[in-house]
Amino acid sequence: MLQGTRAAGQLRQPFWGLYIRARFLNGEDKPCGNGYMVFEDGTLANLAQHLSAEALATTVMFTDRLSNRVLAVHLTLRDGSSLIAVNARFKIDPELMAHTLVEEYVHAQQILNGVDFASQRQQFPDYEARPYERDAKALASDLLGYTPAGFQTVLIRDEPALVLYDRHAE
Repeated sequence: MLQGTRAAGQLRQPFWGLYIRARFLNGEDKPCGNGYMVFEDGTLANLAQHLSAEALATTVMFTDRLSNRVLAVHLTLRDGSSLIAVNARFKIDPELMAHTLVEEYVHAQQILNGVDFASQRQQFPDYEARPYERDAKALASDLLGYTPAGFQTVLIRDEPALVLYDRHAE
């Protein structure tokens, strides 16, 4: 439930409901919208000051096929399109979900801007030290008005044998 959290007024309730549904139904691997369907109007207006309409149009889906080390990831597909995949095997605090999704939409914009992710991965083996990641977290904190701290995620189901994405494979 979003009520009583800072994510109320940031995430749309129907989107949150789709997340809850996916969490109980083993992450359907089915697109469930884009930034315009994820975020409430005020948050969307703030995001639109920093992100293009193209970045905000990136599709979101819930999946069970991410590793246990990943809550969400921005994927660039072979055809050049992109997708934000959210791990439906975790029970995620709404405020952490909002922050994580803003970060992933910032990554969508970074890709459109030509940020060289591969070069930063080579230069900065530590994930948290990478400039693209620091910038995404900082912008998310600035736009949402908080930095998630002390939130726990609860793993609901075991990791599948073949995962779609694992951050350690970078």
